[in-house]
Parts: sequence; C-alpha cells; structure tokens
Amino acid sequence: MKLMIITQEVDEKGSVLGFFVRWIKEFAKHFKEVVVVYFKGSGAKLSKNTKQIKIRGNKISKVLSLNRVILEEKPDSLFIHMCPEFLVASIFAKTILRIPAYLWYMHKSVPLTLRIAEVFSEKIFTGNEESFRMKTKKKIVLHHGIDTSKYYSKTSKYLLDVARISKIKNHDLIIRAFSELPERIKKRGLWIVGGGDLKVEKELKKLTKELRIERQVKFLGSVPHKKMPRIYANCSLFVSASETGSLDKTGLEAIASEKPVLICNEAFSSILEHLEKYCFFKKGDVSELSKKMKKLLEREKLGKEIGSKLRKKIKKEHSVTDLIKKIAKEIRNGRC
Repeated sequence: MKLMIITQEVDEKGSVLGFFVRWIKEFAKHFKEVVVVYFKGSGAKLSKNTKQIKIRGNKISKVLSLNRVILEEKPDSLFIHMCPEFLVASIFAKTILRIPAYLWYMHKSVPLTLRIAEVFSEKIFTGNEESFRMKTKKKIVLHHGIDTSKYYSKTSKYLLDVARISKIKNHDLIIRAFSELPERIKKRGLWIVGGGDLKVEKELKKLTKELRIERQVKFLGSVPHKKMPRIYANCSLFVSASETGSLDKTGLEAIASEKPVLICNEAFSSILEHLEKYCFFKKGDVSELSKKMKKLLEREKLGKEIGSKLRKKIKKEHSVTDLIKKIAKEIRNGRC
C-alpha cells in the first residue's frame, strides 16, 4: 500500500515541526511505499521506501503542483498533518483518482477549511476531545505522539517556558509570577524558548526591566527541536500559561522529561488527574501561579515524585510508536 503524507515542513533541525520526521519514519514501517510532500525545510534522512517531494512557488502554483504530484504518484491514501487547507487544495486530484484522505488535527479553532476538509475526508484523527471542537462522526480520538526515548531528566536548574512568542501564549503572566518569587529562587533563572512576534518579545524584555529581573530572564529564541531534550532535561519546573485549549506538545515533552509542570490548559485535565492542586493554576492568576511555583521548587522531593509519575503515564498513553501504529491501522481499514 502506498501512502502519501502532506505536511508543512520536513526538517530535522526545525524548531516547531522537527518532531514530525519521527512520525514519517514510523509510517514507513507500516506501508510498502511512503511519499512525503512538503513545502518548507531541507528534508531529512529517511528509509529507502520513503520518497520526498518539496513543492515551491506561490499559492496558485503550489496547488497546481500538489495536484500534479498526486496524479503522478497515484497513492492509495492521503494523510494530511494539521493543515485542512492542504486537503482542500488536493480535492481535484483525490476526486479523480478516488483516493481516501485522512487528517490529523489538534486545535480548538474550527476554520472554514476544516469544515470543507471534513466533507472530503474519510477520518479525522486528534489527540483528545478538547483539541477538536467540531461535531462529526468521522472524528477518532487517539492520543498525542511523543518520542519518549529522546527525553530524560538530568539536573534541576532554571524554570522553563517553551512557546511561540505571541500574546496568546501569555509569557507576560509567567514573567510577573516569576518576579514575585523569593530572591533565592529567582537566582535559578527563567528561560523562555520560542521565536515569533518581535514586537511582543520587545515588550516582554521591557517588562523584565521594569520588574528588575532582566538578568534572571533569558530569551533563547527559536531552538531546533533536536536540541530541546537537553533544555528540558536541565530545568527544575516547566510552566505554561497558554490557553489554546489543545494538548500542547511542549507540555507533553516536559512531562516526558520527568519534570513537574504548571499549566492552566484544560486539555491536560486527564493527564494531570489527581495532581490538580499542584500542577494547575487559574487562568490569568499571577498570584496563584507564583505560589504554586514556589511550592514545587521548595519541595524538591514532591516535584520529583510528580515528574516520575507523569512520565510513566506519558510513556504508557502517548507513545509515538503506538500512535502511528493505530493511525496506520485506521487508514488500512478505510472508511468509518
């Protein structure tokens, strides 16, 4: 069976989608042939049964090229990662060849492209109920896919915030909460990893100066995904104030690194079940976040116990190997 994967980027050094290379490698174990179509990145070293095709150009030429590639390759199935617009763009070719299409989608927003993609897809996979808000019989809730073998715990140094620099990620809230910590804890430092809006980053750096913590807060910018395990491994606490409503991969990666986490995202409810009083804080509540930061950092033994318990859960429930095996089985089985 020949599977075509359509994704935004293929690049092992990518800071956002570098992880997807492992997904492709896992898919290659379940299909005789895999063709990967992508639009950004420098590609990756993949197995012999995997072909890579990069599409360039403007929007119109990309749509035309995508349909041409599908018609030439004649895959048995399409798997689209996160971008319903790619499925919409490929409707012409998939309809002519009568190719079933499958979509992976994890975001609380329900754009028009998703509604159209739902009509032309066989199944839509997601990581949890909160990460896909559209009502459809085609939805199949699985779990996230984390390569837990890459993540580990080494030391307990800085506090860590990993997210794209954007107002909706609420980095300012974490900075304010950090500023309220005792000096002995602030000496550990706060590392913020992520690229994005330069204007927002400038505002955040200005805030650290106003709070007189500019020496303690370090902005690392965008970091290649393959370098992230070491950064997670040496943090003492992972903090996220994101309110996306979907299961953020960075939180799962921190948990896979056996680190305690502080999160306000309800999508983590099932993972953090029975640990809410330690690992959850009320959205927008700087004071509560600061107090819980202090508790987890001062009670180091508690933090390690939480980290150990959560890693075991992630290994059991969010393995990338298990996820791709389930998706491959659903694709081979066909329609819902």
